[in-house]
Amino acid sequence: MQPLLTQLLDEHQGQLPVEVFLQAALHDPQHGYYARRAAIGGGRLDDAGGAGSAGRAAGDFSTAATFHPALAWAIAAWAARHRKQVAAPGWRGRWHLIEIGAGTGQLAAELLGALPLLARRGLTYHIVERSPHLTAVQQQRLREHAVQWHEEPAAALDAADGAALIFSNELVDAFPAAVFRSDGQAWQELFLQRQGEQLVEMPGPCRSHTLERVAAAQPSVWDSPWRQRPGQQVEILLAYYEWLKTWLPAWRRGSMLTIDYGDTLERLYYRRPHGTLRAYFHQQRFEGDEVYQHFGRQDITCDVNFTDLVQWGERLNLATGPLVTQAEFLLTYVPRLARRARRDARLSFLLDPDGFGGAVRVLEQHAGDSGATPPTKTGTV
Repeated sequence: MQPLLTQLLDEHQGQLPVEVFLQAALHDPQHGYYARRAAIGGGRLDDAGGAGSAGRAAGDFSTAATFHPALAWAIAAWAARHRKQVAAPGWRGRWHLIEIGAGTGQLAAELLGALPLLARRGLTYHIVERSPHLTAVQQQRLREHAVQWHEEPAAALDAADGAALIFSNELVDAFPAAVFRSDGQAWQELFLQRQGEQLVEMPGPCRSHTLERVAAAQPSVWDSPWRQRPGQQVEILLAYYEWLKTWLPAWRRGSMLTIDYGDTLERLYYRRPHGTLRAYFHQQRFEGDEVYQHFGRQDITCDVNFTDLVQWGERLNLATGPLVTQAEFLLTYVPRLARRARRDARLSFLLDPDGFGGAVRVLEQHAGDSGATPPTKTGTV
């Protein structure tokens, strides 16, 4: 067994919380998946509805940004439309756009190329990235653009004097989730025990520290009817809520897009008694105990509960804007996209409401008095 896993098991007396495992498996600076992987490839797209050959590539997963430039076009149009919320006075209209978790930098490069010239002239583009490897990849790809890098959102907001447009693509599902299973009356925390050289799931009473964090976050699933279904498994992104609290107070004005796999609570666990936690390794999907086998060598993710994101944002003084599917977002901000999709298989897949277009949600939220700008079917491409 991997030495770090043995150490973690010893530290937790043989009962390793799934959330602790996920934190190490994904984010350990030496052994974690995001520290070790060399590139973002393809594969996870097939999970959204069977893309077949259109959704396959060489790596463990693919985002919409690496799959087709349409998402960059739409975000560029959204940013151009909303930039007046955060622009400085004067004809130059200096404004700030912050991308949190930029992957290989491909989305940033295509977005910057899609912005109208006038908007580009006044822009300072910021990337928040903690991975040294990914920062180096981004800097190489974006070497011809004026970009500022930061390790934390608060630092980017400080550079923008608290007024900025913010977006992220498939960031939330990279946070480690706390996992729970119902006994028919209450939630039990999910732990991992060693069985030979493997790890197996074992529910047990919630730790007091976990209950304190749940009480602070008040996740929507905790007192929901899902709790009364024996064996129902759910994931709660407590770490994401705690991370939001570290920097949202520094955001004074602007709008934010959160783009990720997921749904609202009412639909998220429909016909999913085993929850949404899954792993991708060499273009294969794994669930259950197999999620814990290839430590540090596979992508592990879960769907995002957008009901929580809305409620957490409102608790932290954000105003809620539209919550739409990715297909709806793309069609709103990029003109004639449906016509293009008739001769572009990849674009057709991104817009398919029964595939990737419906599996991903786009949530807009606002800080300060920014308010929502009603979208129209216009764009930059």
